[in-house]
Amino acid sequence: MNKFLWDDVVKNEYPRINKDMETDILIIGAGMTGISTAFYLKSSKKKITIVDQNKVGYGVTRGTTGKITYLQDNIYQRIEKIFDFETAKNYYLSQKEAISLIKENVENYKIDCDFTRNSSYIYINNDKNSKKIYKEK
Repeated sequence: MNKFLWDDVVKNEYPRINKDMETDILIIGAGMTGISTAFYLKSSKKKITIVDQNKVGYGVTRGTTGKITYLQDNIYQRIEKIFDFETAKNYYLSQKEAISLIKENVENYKIDCDFTRNSSYIYINNDKNSKKIYKEK
């Protein structure tokens, strides 16, 4: 079996829910997305419950490299095709804002995670894909 970056992180064990509970907000999944959602909702004064079928950070999060990027293949062309240019543009701006929020949290909470900004590139291996790349730009 492959060893993942997160395998060496100490994980707290949490009890199974074995009774009815009341909550205002139920977050299903205790990976990066679920925990981040709870983090941003914590000041809402709502009762937040996070559930997961596995350990915290064990599923998709376990196998991630931690790379965050707004360059995601040719996602913007697909969004524009399904919706419109404005929706694709808004998605692009949301991804850039998310990266800025992560950077801000790393700085504000002094999170030791080796956060660095790097340039992003998309490469093609033949000319037939060049039109797609220029359109994506």
